[in-house]
Amino acid sequence: MEKAIILSPFLVNSPGTSELIKGATVYVGDEFCIHKQPSFSDCLAVEKLTEKFPVLLSGLLTESALKGYARLLAECAKKRPGAEVVINDIGLLRFIDKNYR
Repeated sequence: MEKAIILSPFLVNSPGTSELIKGATVYVGDEFCIHKQPSFSDCLAVEKLTEKFPVLLSGLLTESALKGYARLLAECAKKRPGAEVVINDIGLLRFIDKNYR
């Protein structure tokens, strides 16, 4: 059975995180809080620990949070094309469909 974990961006560099996520598929972000959006550097830190790029996890987004997520997606498109995203916001789905189809 595959192990998966949702990791808050605030915990990426915390002591013990590497042991917690060892061998797991890591989802970085939060389904409920717009203030816990991952940054590209958070994703790179997880990639360094697991040797694979994490899955991005979105919550419901405000307009400003959507703009922040758009910047993250632009950086992923340039540096890690094909990054997986779990979408929990219709506006983000529409944005990805329009810009990254």
